[in-house]
Amino acid sequence: MKKKHFVRYLTLFALVLSVLSASLVAQAATKDTLTIGAQADANTMDPVGMADGYSNTAGLLVYEGLLAMDDKGDVVPRLAESYEQIDELTYRFTLRKGVTFHNGDPVTADDIVYSMTRALGPKGAMVHYQNEGVESVEKKDENAIVIKLKHPFTAFLSELTQSWGWVSSKKAIEEAEKNGGAYGTEPVGTGPYMLTAWRRGDRMTFSRFDGYHGKNAGINQIILRAIPESNSRVIELQSSAVDIAWPIPALSVRRVESDNKLSIVKKPNYVVFYMGFNCSKKPFDNPKVREAIDLALDLESIVKSVFRGEGQACFGALPPNAKYYDETYNKHEFNIEKAKALLAEAGLPDGFKCEIWTNDRQARIDTATIMQSQLKAIGIDIQLKVMESGAYWTELEKGTHDMYLVGYYSATADFAPAMYSTFHSSQNGINTYTNYKNPELDNLLEDANKTPDGKQRETIFKDIQRILAEGKTMLFMQVGENVLGVNKNVKGFVPISTSEQDFSMVHY
Repeated sequence: MKKKHFVRYLTLFALVLSVLSASLVAQAATKDTLTIGAQADANTMDPVGMADGYSNTAGLLVYEGLLAMDDKGDVVPRLAESYEQIDELTYRFTLRKGVTFHNGDPVTADDIVYSMTRALGPKGAMVHYQNEGVESVEKKDENAIVIKLKHPFTAFLSELTQSWGWVSSKKAIEEAEKNGGAYGTEPVGTGPYMLTAWRRGDRMTFSRFDGYHGKNAGINQIILRAIPESNSRVIELQSSAVDIAWPIPALSVRRVESDNKLSIVKKPNYVVFYMGFNCSKKPFDNPKVREAIDLALDLESIVKSVFRGEGQACFGALPPNAKYYDETYNKHEFNIEKAKALLAEAGLPDGFKCEIWTNDRQARIDTATIMQSQLKAIGIDIQLKVMESGAYWTELEKGTHDMYLVGYYSATADFAPAMYSTFHSSQNGINTYTNYKNPELDNLLEDANKTPDGKQRETIFKDIQRILAEGKTMLFMQVGENVLGVNKNVKGFVPISTSEQDFSMVHY
């Protein structure tokens, strides 16, 4: 071989090696970052303001409470080393030693008491449905705290795993407030990741916390991207721009499943989709009008058309996977003539005009559009009002709406706290917008939270389902499932039934 040819081949070989090396380095770097494409950005990183699944998903990376819930739904110790129930109203928690915040400060009993007491106060209004049964949180000594309840609270330990019980640095909160800043954008927790950058509406970047007291996370960096448009999420997943896409709409499931590098992961969830009436506003203050609308809607066909096999139809207040679910109240009647007769009895034989509000989620827009068409059969002329999510909640709080589309969810299979926040009259304008008041229902909801599990509690749950089925303040339609598209290289992801997902232990 001539020397110049040898040199040329050697140079080419070196170039190939260089390219391969660069590629491997790039792949290694990529595999040290997990990118998740979610439907929405978090609203806040302050635990006392977290009332949506995307905020809680981000929160699970950053925060911990005394207890946590594992992927089987069981309560396990986290910042508490152990706990015991002293009597029916008192719980004692022994704290885990050697835990530090992301800023390097040790976690103290004072931090824990401060965090929870703050959640019990006015700033925690958004999460009061989680802790309504808690009387006080007190420091016993440097290694223990005591939580006292107002009354027996059956779901207390489960609810303690939720955001109201997550622990923040007292110093970090006080410094943020002193400087006029919002703690919700600069959180300091004890979790396996730290929030290191947040471009609102676009992405959140989390870096592994190497001082974490538990098992170190398997990925150096997690990026949560907000990708509202469902088709865009799927495209980003197929192009490997994101490693996990959540949620995957029903129409795209087969598309993802046909890609040999991807898989679909499903888990029935605790999210119940419904249409609510503003019962303080005419003519929706009349039960006959609400029932007429219910009868005039073919809810089963709506669910089939909109969700296309995702989740299942659910016409009662509780989904089949909830504790004390009663099939008796999971029924719907479609009867146009009966609906017309009820409207006539209500003095509205020719129907009326009204609005139905929804945020910009496509499934809700589609639902509202079909409802608009179906209700023409009884003379009801509906105008659709679609809003961006932030504006939507703000407008609902003002109470000027007619009908609205939302979902409510539970953190566990025990729906008592979630039902309280959604159906109790004290929550009107906060977590529910029906403006409906029923003392019997309020009493039952309060009893459901404090009655021990057993026959008596089962009867209470059935009565709640009966009253809601009869009152038609809300028309329940569907219970969903969490559907995610996942790159097959991703390991360790276990879906959960709640509206948030825990990505903290995911790895390659």
